[in-house]
Amino acid sequence: MNMLLLFVIIGLGNFLLRYSFFYLFGKIQISPMMVRILGFIPPTALAAIVAPAVLKTNGGLDISLANLQIYAAAAAFITSYYTRSMLLTILVGMAALILLKMVFL
Repeated sequence: MNMLLLFVIIGLGNFLLRYSFFYLFGKIQISPMMVRILGFIPPTALAAIVAPAVLKTNGGLDISLANLQIYAAAAAFITSYYTRSMLLTILVGMAALILLKMVFL
C-alpha cells in the first residue's frame, strides 16, 4: 500500500511540474531569442542520447575506424539530411549497422 501511495504522489508531482510549464507558457511573454534558443533543446537532447550509444563500445570510448557504429550513424545522418524522414533514417541506420556487422564481424 505504501508503494502505491508513493507512485501516486510521484505521478502527481510529475504531472503538476509538467502542467505548470503549459500553464505559464500562455501567461508569460517569451522573447524571440528565447524561443530560438529553446528550438535547440530537442536536437541537443537527441545527440546526448545517441552519441554515447555510437561512440561507447566495450565499456570505453571508441572513435577508431574499426567502430562500425560510426559508419551506420553516418549513413543515418546522410539519410536524415536528404530525406527528413525519421522512419527512413532509422531503417537505413539499422540496416547499415546489421550489414556492416554481417560483413566485418
